[in-house]
Amino acid sequence: MLSVCFPLFVGRTPYWKNQSGLYDQYSCHYGYAATKNPWNIEPWRPDVSTLATIIAKCNPK
Repeated sequence: MLSVCFPLFVGRTPYWKNQSGLYDQYSCHYGYAATKNPWNIEPWRPDVSTLATIIAKCNPK
């Protein structure tokens, strides 16, 4: 489901950049913090590894 839903968001805003970092944030929320509200998926956050994103509670600095 994750790989099916993420492409629906790609390019939907002119602010879309850092696709790898956004995917890591999205997959972190989807897999580890689904009940977290809101899902802050932000293009300005650094593109770190998926594991580092999870350790940062989906919002790496």
